[in-house]
Amino acid sequence: MRDLPPETAQPAHARRPQIALIAIAAVIALVSAITVVTVVRGGSSASATQPPAGQRFAVGSIVPTSFGALSVDDVERLGGLGAKQLAGATHGIQNYVPPDKAQVQLVVSITNLQQKVARYSPGDFSLAGAGAKPSAPTGSTIEPGTLQPNASIEAVMTFVAPRNGKRVELLYRDPYGGRVFHIDLGRVDKAPQAALGQHVH
Repeated sequence: MRDLPPETAQPAHARRPQIALIAIAAVIALVSAITVVTVVRGGSSASATQPPAGQRFAVGSIVPTSFGALSVDDVERLGGLGAKQLAGATHGIQNYVPPDKAQVQLVVSITNLQQKVARYSPGDFSLAGAGAKPSAPTGSTIEPGTLQPNASIEAVMTFVAPRNGKRVELLYRDPYGGRVFHIDLGRVDKAPQAALGQHVH
């Protein structure tokens, strides 16, 4: 093995700056990767994970929101009651649903995946369907509040929809940015003519 000429051999002290630069570059790359993961986790890069506009979700699906996730875990559709079922006593009954309407009851889960609190409200939800304007909940087990980081809350909400045999959907307006998500809840039944004749005004 022959020795390198003096002008081509690098002394140890000359190689140290190169090693230091490589180490600094590796640290910068690592910090950048951690920052990207943190941003995505915190929801600041929601556009990269958000579904296409207008996409419909089904019951049981995970709906990715700007702050975490939302899901409709259960839905129950009940036809209204006529005067016959109530022995004619349709007045003064709390939350009475007439026979030409249907009560839609939902179990909704809201999850905050951010590292900061997220607000929620039953006012963010409404029910829409053919032949009817979106309507607010007629009942809810939650009131407006905030969710702590990495926390979830479950709510039972009730709505009233026309009993016309059409599909209904839950609309959720994201409190951060205002995007509206659509969750298909299926069809309500069609009120029979006999039941409509029992409706007392």
